[in-house]
Amino acid sequence: MSIGKMMKGSRPHDSAHTHVTGESEYVDDRPVMRGELFMDVFYSTRAHAKIKKLNFDKALAMPEVVAVYCLRPASCPTGESVAHTPR
Repeated sequence: MSIGKMMKGSRPHDSAHTHVTGESEYVDDRPVMRGELFMDVFYSTRAHAKIKKLNFDKALAMPEVVAVYCLRPASCPTGESVAHTPR
């Protein structure tokens, strides 16, 4: 079967029905579970900037912060991919 024949016509999305009826469940709709961890991603505010130094002391001092992950181990102050809080 050619690609052209496979692409003819429309096929329903597997969750289309729940989206249009308002019955879809989204992550933000679920209640928070006890002990649940959240994560966030932070990006540079400058495109193509060279990062000379990162300091996670303030973040790691916060009781809510469990760990800081770095894309490149050399970027992390500990020289590892993960900077854990001492708990």
